[in-house]
Amino acid sequence: MDITSDSHSQHISRQFNQELEELKTHLMAMGGLVEKQVQDAVFALLEGDTRLAEQVRDNDRQVNDLQLQIDDECTAYWRAASLLLPICVWCWPSSAPPQT
Repeated sequence: MDITSDSHSQHISRQFNQELEELKTHLMAMGGLVEKQVQDAVFALLEGDTRLAEQVRDNDRQVNDLQLQIDDECTAYWRAASLLLPICVWCWPSSAPPQT
């Protein structure tokens, strides 16, 4: 496979874009969950609703799990990007492999 071909660079770019979209989706989901958790926690505190406070505490595990998933996705993304960066730089039409 010719790693300098346009189709290869487009494939890499498309794959990274898909991974970034997944990451964005997970970040938005976690943000929405955190926002709901804060609203529920404030309501539980102001209204003295211990059942809701316990539910907020129990749901905290979901936020933690999403954070770990997002951390793993970021690590995998940046690891792959750092490994492919030299290849991708050569894929850009305006770039050429370094002269030896």
